Amino acid sequence: MSTVKIGYLHIGHSQHGIRRYSELLASEARKCNLDVVEASVILTANPQQNRAILIDAAKKLACADVIHLQHNTLLWGERSQSRNIKTFIQNCSSPLIATFHDVYVQAQPLTWNNFFTYARARYGPYSLLLRWMFSQLKQILVCTKQESQRLKSIIGTNTTNAEKIKLVPHFVEERTVKNNSDEARKALQLEGFKIITLLGWIVPRKGHRLVIEALPNLPPNAKVIFAGSPSSGGEWFLEELLTLAQTLGVKDRLIITGYLSETELEQYLITTDLAICPFQKSSASGSLSTWLSIAHPKILSFDLPLIDEYNTIEPGAIKTFSPYTPNAFAQAVQQMLSNFSEEENIAVKNLQQRLCMSTIFAEHLQIYSQIAEKTNKSNSNVLSIINN
Repeated sequence: MSTVKIGYLHIGHSQHGIRRYSELLASEARKCNLDVVEASVILTANPQQNRAILIDAAKKLACADVIHLQHNTLLWGERSQSRNIKTFIQNCSSPLIATFHDVYVQAQPLTWNNFFTYARARYGPYSLLLRWMFSQLKQILVCTKQESQRLKSIIGTNTTNAEKIKLVPHFVEERTVKNNSDEARKALQLEGFKIITLLGWIVPRKGHRLVIEALPNLPPNAKVIFAGSPSSGGEWFLEELLTLAQTLGVKDRLIITGYLSETELEQYLITTDLAICPFQKSSASGSLSTWLSIAHPKILSFDLPLIDEYNTIEPGAIKTFSPYTPNAFAQAVQQMLSNFSEEENIAVKNLQQRLCMSTIFAEHLQIYSQIAEKTNKSNSNVLSIINN
């Protein structure tokens, strides 16, 4: 198992969470004394330049026994993603696996009323691309059961392609906290406030609007931190949020940090009284993993399928609210800010340990090794036939 050479394609800007996910896997592989080769790609607006960049990356990774890439609908160039993905995959000589992130596409059962929606979900451009990728990839990894089910609704449940899907939970990275929470509060000028923090890109699906709508019903000493920045082209949404906060009279209780370095992020993590993940559709696995990395004792999420999965692993680790309304969210926040249970803290720590990087990477390594072994056997059989 230790002889496998692993190739990693890191795609996207350095601050992107999915690129960081890939880089952390590569770092863990090196810690395990594995042979690792890496290629980093930042796509541009120039199709010919992108083609050259992707071909170069494929050539750099050609020496690997198996190549691991990351995929969501934005990383590979949105409108040009099909061309970019096919360019890279078609120029790779090693077997490929991919982790699919943020899978939202889903085919609903066919009825007279949803024929066009059904047809688009099953046979639209993105679904056709998914089917093609499944035909080329040896294994498809997802972090949640819901994402697995969504993919199967497109490519078929009882198919050879469906058998390629494997659930591997999002790892919790190792994080050594160096700062003191009191000192961090003083440095950030947040002494005397209850700090409620929402991590990540400021985009519509992550619940920022819900938080602002609930803020007038929260204690007056509560401040909300949006620890992140809008995605490229999404500045309009941040302006919309600030206008809403101004209208509701809570703009002075809202802090937008912008992109944070690791040191800055740590300051806000340890300053936070309540970590929130009010995502209505997103899996929230990346943000949750960041909070779990410091074993934050108070994490509140909307009642998503992923949270059920986590709470099945460790009951009571993550609290939930429902329905998805400002009042329900505000009530849950007030309850959590006023209560604390040592048992809840233990549950979070247990979940952190169950999902630690070394455990989750071991699952990856087993997959890498199995694919490399199958490929080597197949190549040996071909050579044997040729020689005979």
